[in-house]
Amino acid sequence: MDQITQFFSQNWIVLVVVGSLLLFIVPWLFVWRYKAKRRELLRNGRPAQAKILQIKPSGLTFGTSSSPEGGNMQGVNFVLEVYPEGGQPYQVKSRDQLHLLDLSRIVPGMMVMVKVDPNNPQRVAVDFKASNQ
Repeated sequence: MDQITQFFSQNWIVLVVVGSLLLFIVPWLFVWRYKAKRRELLRNGRPAQAKILQIKPSGLTFGTSSSPEGGNMQGVNFVLEVYPEGGQPYQVKSRDQLHLLDLSRIVPGMMVMVKVDPNNPQRVAVDFKASNQ
């Protein structure tokens, strides 16, 4: 028996546990990073209005209780026409997560508030809280 085979046969439990943790931790880190960047954009971005030109579910559904209602969130892809203050309208693609109950209320043609990254106008986050007021 060579050394590699011996190592795996002696440490298989540790390897299974570490592998299983990585399967859960790595995706969670990507989601956490995405949400942190989105929160930062909503806090520091320039406000603008946008028209939803297209909304399509991404196929990803997230079970979470982080929304006020709890339950499942649906990943969505938007095509938006952004109307920046004092600038020309432009189109941008954006991703977000919506509560499944909210998904039926968001339709093409609807005007929403967005926050635009001052350093990258193609980076936009829909501000659902401001849009619902």
